[in-house]
Amino acid sequence: MTHSIDDDNLLAEVQRLPPEALDTLPFGVNRLDADGVVTYFSQAEAQQSGVGHRSVIGRRFFAELAPCMWTPEFQQRYDQAVAAGTLDVTFDQVGDFSDRTRHIRVRARSAPGGGVWLFIDRRA
Repeated sequence: MTHSIDDDNLLAEVQRLPPEALDTLPFGVNRLDADGVVTYFSQAEAQQSGVGHRSVIGRRFFAELAPCMWTPEFQQRYDQAVAAGTLDVTFDQVGDFSDRTRHIRVRARSAPGGGVWLFIDRRA
C-alpha cells in the first residue's frame, strides 16, 4: 500500500482499495465529482483537517471547504485538465482548514469515470 502522495501507483492503488482502507492512509483522501462536489472524504482527512465529524459529503470542496486552494492559476489548470481527463497536479501550500500557517502538499488526479481525487499530506 502506498504511503506517499508522490507515489506513481497512487491512483491505481486508491481505485482498488475499499473506503475503510483509504481511511487508514497517512494522508487525506477526497473524491470530488466533475462539479467539485465532495463524494468521498476519508476519516484521516476529517481528523487531520479539523473538520471532525461534520458532514462534508455533497458540499462544494473549493467554494465551501477550501477556498484558499482555489487560486486563479490552479483553477484554470484544474478546469482544463478535468475537462480533458488528464489532471495530475502536485503543489505545496501554506494554509489549511483549521491552521492558516500549516504547510501542506496537495495532489489532484483525474478519477476514472470523471471527477477528481484530491490527496492532502500535512506531514510536510
